[in-house]
Amino acid sequence: MCFALFALTVSACADEAKSPAGEKLELIAGEGVASDGAYMAGLSLTMAEGWHTYWRHPGDSGIAPQFDWTGSRNLRSVEVLWPVPERFDAPEDVTYGYAAHVIWPLRVVPVDPALPVEIKLRMYYGVCLDICVPVEAQLGLTLPEGRRGNETSAINTFLDRVPVAPENPDDVTVSLIDDALHITLKVTTDAPVVIVEGPKNIWFGASRAKRTGDDITYEVPIENNSGASLIGAEVRLTFSGPDTALEATRKLK
Repeated sequence: MCFALFALTVSACADEAKSPAGEKLELIAGEGVASDGAYMAGLSLTMAEGWHTYWRHPGDSGIAPQFDWTGSRNLRSVEVLWPVPERFDAPEDVTYGYAAHVIWPLRVVPVDPALPVEIKLRMYYGVCLDICVPVEAQLGLTLPEGRRGNETSAINTFLDRVPVAPENPDDVTVSLIDDALHITLKVTTDAPVVIVEGPKNIWFGASRAKRTGDDITYEVPIENNSGASLIGAEVRLTFSGPDTALEATRKLK
């Protein structure tokens, strides 16, 4: 299990920051402008060997990244896109995140598409080896002046790992049986991990998977600390595998 031990603060007036934990965080710019004037950019985190960071839902422990864009100029919005994570298993502790290197694709929408966008980011995140280290970093980037074409393919690689809905909604089903979710995914390429996000005060454990033909059935234990019935509650299911990046929201019956 990873525990937060101490905090580091790093800053940069340009687009890159490093911390004593060994990681490098940088804002990178892609090419192209969408019809609404939006830019595609990326937030790249490269970590030392053996270290990892966390997904939006870190699991049993860990630190979910937080993004603060206060101080940016000509910025209407930033959409942070989340590539599917890995699952890290430790005794009595399951977490989700990224090892070695990750790029979060960013969809940056300006207020005025005719003017540059000055991005200012204060980010809070954690990196973990045997311990978890909370880090605060400050970065900046100007679009389109900061655009570097050789970064576009790197951003696109991780953009391809951002989950999408299954082409056939019937390929994902879920039912509530006793104290567990029973999820079925129709997939022939690999055996992805399933991650469940749901109502507050509900804990979803590590899944047990079984393949039968083209179907994988997952049993996910539930610990309900809310006291409320889960019937009618929504759960978000993310499937992550070498060839799979899917996401589906379902209501429990």
